[in-house]
Amino acid sequence: MWLAVVPGLLVVSCEKIREIKSKVGGGAGEVANDEGGVMPGGDALPELQALVDLNEQGYLFRRDQAFPEHLTVRQQTSTDISKGRVFGRSALGTESEAIEGTWEDTVNIERDGSKVTIKIETTRFVKPIIEGESGKGGTPAAGDDQLHESLEGVGATFLKRDKGWQLVGEQSDFRVMAWAQQMREQLDDYLPGTGVIPNSPWFGPKRMLPGVKVELRGPETALILGGRSGGHLQLSFDRVENIGGHPCGVFQWSGEFTIAKQVNFAGERKNLEMSVSKGQLWCSLIHPLILRSESEGVLTSEWRGPDGNLARRIQGSVKIRESRTWLPAGD
Repeated sequence: MWLAVVPGLLVVSCEKIREIKSKVGGGAGEVANDEGGVMPGGDALPELQALVDLNEQGYLFRRDQAFPEHLTVRQQTSTDISKGRVFGRSALGTESEAIEGTWEDTVNIERDGSKVTIKIETTRFVKPIIEGESGKGGTPAAGDDQLHESLEGVGATFLKRDKGWQLVGEQSDFRVMAWAQQMREQLDDYLPGTGVIPNSPWFGPKRMLPGVKVELRGPETALILGGRSGGHLQLSFDRVENIGGHPCGVFQWSGEFTIAKQVNFAGERKNLEMSVSKGQLWCSLIHPLILRSESEGVLTSEWRGPDGNLARRIQGSVKIRESRTWLPAGD
């Protein structure tokens, strides 16, 4: 699917093209950050810079290049929550408490043709430390750092066949098997958002210059959010910047969206709603691929267990950073 661009593209001179090109590769050097992954900046790899398609009408977000079938992606996600509440069910009824801290998730995904292996490197909730009056030491803030049993360190391999995805091998741990089976059911929705396979939908054949606006409605929001998403999002093409040597178009974005029945790294399904006040996206100029995303706003998540019953609900203000280290085989 191609997405429509809001009319208003301007034609620019060759001098303007040279000016734009001179900005591609500028900025600070690339930095690896444990909280946010590979940071923007630095020079583009020459072989990728050569594939940037720019003329007098602007940049083309390409989708005509062969997408690698053998690659590894390391995806890091950090979600800070403040002024939050967690609601859970127990034998005594519904309980509620304050929550503040950071979810940190890192997953490694390897694609080898029609075979995909997903391994959970880390998944944890870290509470902030509140300094004591003396400034020496502190105590954990209110909240629950054991919201679910972690599957940290486990993984599963899936093979795409004519009838869909199949789980390769057997799992002795019931929790791992339950998670793997639920992942198998939604891999077609999950994988495009990770960069392991091309993102769909993607930008259309019209070229863009900074300042152009794009609107995403309903299933078009999958460009940012993956499958099973909906809502209304506004994007504004801001600039061109490299990340990990990869030339990207950077968009400012905002709006409201929902994601249904997303499986987390504890084998639970969650329904998610978010109102995004501001955010940024680093979209590849070479492939249908998002290498980094940032967002701030108000989030509501409902987790459901394997039986479909509500496990907990979380609401609060969040800042989300998601970064992908994208490495085709041989790089």
